[in-house]
Amino acid sequence: MTITFGGAFSSDAIWMLAQAQLAAVDRAADPADARWGLWEEPAEDVLLSVQDFLATPLLAKLGDVPDTQVVVLGTFGSKPGGATGLKGVARGGAEEDLTHGTADEIRAWRAANPGARFVVTVRVTAGEDMNWPGYLVEILVHELAAHAEPFADFLLAEDFIPGSGSLDTEKEQHRHLHAGNPRYRLLGACYLEQFPQEGNGPEFCSRMLMDTRARPTLPPGLWLTAARLTGRPGAGQEETA
Repeated sequence: MTITFGGAFSSDAIWMLAQAQLAAVDRAADPADARWGLWEEPAEDVLLSVQDFLATPLLAKLGDVPDTQVVVLGTFGSKPGGATGLKGVARGGAEEDLTHGTADEIRAWRAANPGARFVVTVRVTAGEDMNWPGYLVEILVHELAAHAEPFADFLLAEDFIPGSGSLDTEKEQHRHLHAGNPRYRLLGACYLEQFPQEGNGPEFCSRMLMDTRARPTLPPGLWLTAARLTGRPGAGQEETA
């Protein structure tokens, strides 16, 4: 339906720059992206290849989910990080937090509330001493790729064929991020290539390496770039989950 950015993203120059940079690197996958080792040939029983999955830019996809609003909010705080939630809004205005609901639970709520809509809320928090574009972009990419897009995929599948959507838990989504979330890898690769300057690429990589909970990874073909930008040998290398 729509995607909007608010809070610090609409009032602070650095946060507005981070939003603009994200929009600048958000694109569909291109065959040339294979140079990063972004994907391998899919198995015969995989219906959707990585290239197919990344055929639509992320922001356009999130803004085109039926009966769903995506709201991205930026706030200053002492504890940096991000959080993504899903809220169901019944026709009469009553709201229900569905963030930790299973696919069956969300499906049942939707069936019980015809005409309802959904709101996906993405919150990005960072202190003023961490106010660098690349730092903010990395949190954005984590939240949008690992958590908001799975909500969007579930709701899109349910709208197309009721009962067909699937949804992983947050822990499983973090596991996918560490193993190599395709969208995170594409956006991260594009960002490092387009914005390698101080405060951009180096801070993206630094924030990525600070995320010990999810331990996101870049494409294997980019770990040398990450190491050079951060001055930390091995930065961006894949680990064994």
